[in-house]
Amino acid sequence: MGIVPLRIHCNTYTEFLGCYWHGHLCLPNTGCDLQRERLAKTRLRLQYTLELGYDLEVMWECEWRKRIRADGDVGRFVKIFEEV
Repeated sequence: MGIVPLRIHCNTYTEFLGCYWHGHLCLPNTGCDLQRERLAKTRLRLQYTLELGYDLEVMWECEWRKRIRADGDVGRFVKIFEEV
């Protein structure tokens, strides 16, 4: 399935998903075929991860952007890497 974990700790798998590439419902044109297909594939892959026995944490790009704005520590952390 081509799973590339960002972090595995105590059987927890964290997946960061770009909204465009994975068909998240936050985007306009939610009903288009390509977006539905991308979301369906993403859901299948996430389900497969659960079936492997991992605990799954999912962070969508739009959620991450909100967190950067809302949490000063996270915002400062990200800013350090933007300047590099």
